[in-house]
Amino acid sequence: MNRLYMVLIFLLVLILSYFAGMHAGTMRCHTKSALDTSKQQTKIIKIQGEINAETLHRTGDDIRRILREKYTITE
Repeated sequence: MNRLYMVLIFLLVLILSYFAGMHAGTMRCHTKSALDTSKQQTKIIKIQGEINAETLHRTGDDIRRILREKYTITE
């Protein structure tokens, strides 16, 4: 009878460790996914800031001059 209990306890520990490992893997995946998303958002915000800074430093005359040079009808 003692052997039966030992085998059952061993199987219970084995099953519980399997589910604990599966849970730990899922949590690691969620953490990595959240970190990747955060890095992508930071990169996008940085790019938007650079674009906005360049746009704000240009004046209306500069934009008109560039448009006139690129899109005039040449004879």
